Amino acid sequence: MRLTLLILGLVPVAALTSCGGHRTGSVSPPAVITTTATATAAPTVTTTEIPPVSAPARTISPTPAPFIAGAACRDGQVRTSSAKGSGAGGSFYGHESFTLIGTTPCTLTGYPGLNVVTTAGTQPARRDGYSVTSSAASLKAVTLSPTAGAAAQFYWGETPPGRATSCPRLIRLIITPPGLYASAFEHAAGWSGYVCGQPRIGYITAG
Repeated sequence: MRLTLLILGLVPVAALTSCGGHRTGSVSPPAVITTTATATAAPTVTTTEIPPVSAPARTISPTPAPFIAGAACRDGQVRTSSAKGSGAGGSFYGHESFTLIGTTPCTLTGYPGLNVVTTAGTQPARRDGYSVTSSAASLKAVTLSPTAGAAAQFYWGETPPGRATSCPRLIRLIITPPGLYASAFEHAAGWSGYVCGQPRIGYITAG
């Protein structure tokens, strides 16, 4: 923006009278003064919104319910193992053992789960002596404590049936305590046996 200011200087005329004569003063031309002003644009201010920093989410794991003395055993309370028995009459015998983990007693009832893994696949064991009418009377709860455990016997044939000349070789056992879901894998190292026919397992007893 340019602003031009005109300043007119007027010099008064002095009429001087002396001795019957007069002097006429001269008039100076107007003085022109030019002033230039530059307008400066206001600076641009940019505002950036910074989102608030939120605290990381906390993961809260549910607290497992405490074990109750005398109640049915739960996963995490039972340790499983197996032992090789002796063969008799062309059959192989073994037993599963169940011991308590911790100090809170609990009970097991019924038949353990047993899957026999061989070179031909996996065979589930059949419940030996099981019937709907006799189970209620014969299946008794067994208490596991720091000083008392439980066991169940299993067996299968080792003689090839019919005209077969061999049977699948045993690889390992998959054992599940009765009423539970967590299984234990028992490698049958040193069990140089064969599984002929369907394996069988009995119900759990004290021992």
